[in-house]
Amino acid sequence: MTAAGTGSPRGEGTARRDALAFGLLCETLVLDLLQARGWHCLARRWRCRWGELDLVLSRGQTLLLVEVKGRRRRPDGDLEGLLQQLMPAAKVRRLRLACAAWLSDSANHDHRQWPLLCWLVLMQLRQNCAPVPARSALQQALAASLPDQLGQRLPGAIVPASAAPPGCPAEALWIPLD
Repeated sequence: MTAAGTGSPRGEGTARRDALAFGLLCETLVLDLLQARGWHCLARRWRCRWGELDLVLSRGQTLLLVEVKGRRRRPDGDLEGLLQQLMPAAKVRRLRLACAAWLSDSANHDHRQWPLLCWLVLMQLRQNCAPVPARSALQQALAASLPDQLGQRLPGAIVPASAAPPGCPAEALWIPLD
């Protein structure tokens, strides 16, 4: 049975809206944490023909591009498989093209010569729980996992997440895309 006029099974639209809302919440929490650590937001959810840049930040003369993924359940597999699932090569190419488009925008010319670091943040719930845990629990998981190396280039490395505190319903992984 479909919802009136939607052509989709009842509840599918609600699940999609919930997923988008959780992703936006995760993006907001990542931005709040990075701003508290001295990063300045230059763009958020910037769109072009190649896609969307979730967060573009700067600190000193370093640019930081952050792709945020929020998942209500932990994906299966190891970190390498997870990275391939969330950010296949075609997605990374589009992300780099979108970043180049952002840099070519006349308002962003000053940033062209700055080093660019790209990170993926995966915020995931430990169990498939509803409702979403309290904002403070998600903030705690993000802060516990923020790598000291965030402002450094780490080619090919996956930074292991620090363990979220016991009882925390969520965890975050910070994975460099350089």
